[in-house]
Amino acid sequence: MTSSELPIIWRDDGPRSEYEAWRTRTFNAKRPDNLPLAIIKPTTVEHIVAATKLVNQHDVRLAIRSGGHSLQSWSLRNDSILVDLENFNLKEFDEATGVVSVSPTVTSSELLLFLEDKKRFFPVGHSGEVGLGGFVLQGGIGLNCRTYGYACEYLTAVDVVTVSGEIKHCSPDENEDLYWAARGSGPDNYETVFRWVLDILPKLSDDIEPTIFGFTLPNTPIPVIAFHAHVHAVSDEVISELLQPIHDSRPPSAIVEQPSVTTTVQQEFNAGHAMMPPGSRYFTESVFLTDETDLVEACRTLFTILPAQSPGSLAYWEPMKHRNDLPDMAMSIHGDHYVSLMAIYADPKQDEAKQSWVLNCFREMDAKGWLVGTYVGDAHPIEWPHRYWKESAQARIQEIGAKWDPHSRITGTIFGNS
Repeated sequence: MTSSELPIIWRDDGPRSEYEAWRTRTFNAKRPDNLPLAIIKPTTVEHIVAATKLVNQHDVRLAIRSGGHSLQSWSLRNDSILVDLENFNLKEFDEATGVVSVSPTVTSSELLLFLEDKKRFFPVGHSGEVGLGGFVLQGGIGLNCRTYGYACEYLTAVDVVTVSGEIKHCSPDENEDLYWAARGSGPDNYETVFRWVLDILPKLSDDIEPTIFGFTLPNTPIPVIAFHAHVHAVSDEVISELLQPIHDSRPPSAIVEQPSVTTTVQQEFNAGHAMMPPGSRYFTESVFLTDETDLVEACRTLFTILPAQSPGSLAYWEPMKHRNDLPDMAMSIHGDHYVSLMAIYADPKQDEAKQSWVLNCFREMDAKGWLVGTYVGDAHPIEWPHRYWKESAQARIQEIGAKWDPHSRITGTIFGNS
């Protein structure tokens, strides 16, 4: 296949407006100014193979974009060839095995709608617009992670195109190292994944998913702490029974209180969309706290002072399913508590100040020994290199990268050789 047969736009040879529209297909308006040499939007596996060969012919790096929701805009690499999988679509359900096969650009909302009439469920991301590609590669802290575990734990196989242009099926029994890496290596994965095979759940858990948000009310610097308890259950009676003890033990004098409100996951996605609209500027960091950390002491400033310093921003806490017996996979940093701080704003002139505001908060927490590490999906390897995997897992990620991507066509985002 020649490059003329590819759905491709070259940076220096084509309509600039179309190139820029393709380049900026990202959720976060705060994106690097990096200019890929070319952008390809494949519709077939053959297109992906041809794109990979083009990368080697031009001796450049390869970048991959799934849903474009990465707040770090990992896919924008200067002088690279960007493979944007926006138009590569696959959704299949196998009734016999109970697994679903999807392409990386299928979003949380799309997958749940696809599974709804099949009476199945998958712990997708909390935002309906998140594509499964980056979500699973980064581990996947999804709906009620405390109960279901990480999304990547449900990955049974992946089909990929390697940097050399070979199509590989990867599972616990075949190309096991690539399968291992697909579960949590994040942006330093070594190939283009074009098909995820996911085990799915035949029923919902009725365990409670508690979360806490810190923010300020519109037009006031007063900090607000909101406690949400979600139950994915099918009857109002079960929901009321589970939530009533929480309501009975609530602190007095709440600004607003609702014993229970019936919603759908799609309605929750819509609410999240309103809170985090596309086109805003975002800078976030997310960490896991050590088991010994006093949660209240660690989060007091995060939830009661910091949001008032940046109106519109969010602090977030979620309990995790802390286990020492995680499956053998790249995703290896975890703890009882997951905490995040997100600056949300509009003015590009505030970029540096917002970045410092977020990172300084966690630098102080790390200096006190409160952090296990950083969630790789929100890594900032240049601004604040941190711990994203256990040492043994990081060493294996680098070892597999040296084997499958010896010239660092894809790898290097985290380890700094990009």
